[in-house]
Amino acid sequence: MRLLLLPLLLFSFFLSPAQAQVKPAPKKPVRAAAAKTPAKPKAAAASFYTTYRYQTYTVFESSGEATQVEGVGGTLTLQPGGTYQKRLQLGSLNGPMRFDQDGRYRISGDSIRFDYTDRQGVAKRYGGTFQVAPNTRQLTITINETGAGNKGVYTLAPVLY
Repeated sequence: MRLLLLPLLLFSFFLSPAQAQVKPAPKKPVRAAAAKTPAKPKAAAASFYTTYRYQTYTVFESSGEATQVEGVGGTLTLQPGGTYQKRLQLGSLNGPMRFDQDGRYRISGDSIRFDYTDRQGVAKRYGGTFQVAPNTRQLTITINETGAGNKGVYTLAPVLY
């Protein structure tokens, strides 16, 4: 039996890599609900649901160029029931710009989505991913919907009372 396999193995050696590859069996589709992790973040609930202070905001252009935004301040409060309060301040040439929002957020795995109604009564939604550093509890939120290929990265620290 071993002698019969030897010529087959030697022959497969001379095939191009594309010819020698065996196609894997098609995978069964995974249901979306089963593929996602639970809605709670991996960090302990008590340490995640709190008020954070905005520390930095960096905008990354599709070209890879990064711009650090000046004058970042304000807070983001995430409540266990899925509501949030955002009081963000960014510096500009004409003075500070404020971005105040009260709305709902939803997390799934490392994804986060924010829903709110603007001052004109129009429903808005944006989202991206988040990470919580286990030792410092620093929250990093990457918003992927800031324009064609652009993204914004916020770093926030928990407010210690």
